[in-house]
Amino acid sequence: MKKIITLINLLLLAPSAFAANVDVDDAFMRELIPGTQVTSAYMTISNNSDKDITLVSVSGNVSKRIEIHEHTMKGGMMQMGKLDSIIIKANDEVILQPHGLHLMVFNPSSPVKAGEQVELTLHFDNDQQTKVIIPVKGLKPAHNH
Repeated sequence: MKKIITLINLLLLAPSAFAANVDVDDAFMRELIPGTQVTSAYMTISNNSDKDITLVSVSGNVSKRIEIHEHTMKGGMMQMGKLDSIIIKANDEVILQPHGLHLMVFNPSSPVKAGEQVELTLHFDNDQQTKVIIPVKGLKPAHNH
């Protein structure tokens, strides 16, 4: 019993325990458009803790350069810009989606094709990380006949 309590205490005190407070749902990456070297990834990041957290970067074996981006309307024109971070409020969520917040994946190390999976690591401001394995989806929606 003492070993179990010690293990529970270690898990509660371990830095990775924070990651249990973050859920990632509905994650996917788009396959590469032929002739391009950039794609995007989307997901819902939920902060289940009582403190705000900040997503400061994303890494993965699929690319050495993954950036946080945002689409905004300026003067009637849609513009995309790089963000340094995204704040996820306590007990709230942030949705990364087309035409909004999203991840840009530059120069993938292999052709990213529908049906594959990629691993991304979300890095937060308190040195915590959350690893997610996400599917790659095709560019065209599936048709049901």
